[in-house]
Amino acid sequence: LGDADTGSEAGSSTMAEVVTASIRAEKLGKRSPLHQFRMRVWLTFTEMDSSALARYVSVVVMGTTLLSVVTFVAASCPVGGCHWVHDAGGVLPVGDRWCPDSDGMRYGDLRPIQIMETMCVAIFTIEYVLRLCCCTVVMPLHHFLFDTLNIVDLAAVMPWYIKALLNAVGASGDARFVGV
Repeated sequence: LGDADTGSEAGSSTMAEVVTASIRAEKLGKRSPLHQFRMRVWLTFTEMDSSALARYVSVVVMGTTLLSVVTFVAASCPVGGCHWVHDAGGVLPVGDRWCPDSDGMRYGDLRPIQIMETMCVAIFTIEYVLRLCCCTVVMPLHHFLFDTLNIVDLAAVMPWYIKALLNAVGASGDARFVGV
């Protein structure tokens, strides 16, 4: 069998890899169309190199992550800006932050920022739910649910849903603390 058996040539496959790939393809062919579809969806959302669509999805999710971080930072800034007190003639303590134009309002209270945050959460939720629905083709459900990165993904969107729930039941008060 020569070099193909040892895998010594760059880019060549071993006989075991060829046989394994052949068996995998044969088994996939015997799977139901639903199973095959779920496997394709799983690969699209977890393996960037599995297809052109997977690369596109990966870029969209990474871009959404960047937009979400920028939106989170912007949402925490007071409208009108602030400055540090150097000398207020004794009215304010030196070293405090003074936000004269904000009236307690932050950029996160503005509709465009809220819309961007909602769009990001929607994209993250769709991605998480699709991976959740398809995970059992490659692993038991509890492995997916207790995987550290999946817990982080869930924790990243939960504050938005908690705030929405609090607003829906009229118990929101100042629900900004939830997003921290």
